[in-house]
Amino acid sequence: MPEQRRYDVDWTDEGNPRIVHAQPGDDAMTLTEAQQAMRDGMNEVEAARESIEQGLDNMFRRLGQPATEQ
Repeated sequence: MPEQRRYDVDWTDEGNPRIVHAQPGDDAMTLTEAQQAMRDGMNEVEAARESIEQGLDNMFRRLGQPATEQ
């Protein structure tokens, strides 16, 4: 039996997303799709964090100051 679409990803706490049962009006998805959406979202957050860190490092280098420790 195919998996029914009845899940959604709750991004209320971006650092700790949760897969929840979809409510009427949600973009419901299968559990597999919800898990992939959560992985994709966390990868985007990580990429944004790395980009910010790189930008800060570049800024500090231009100012002649060491970057902050991570």
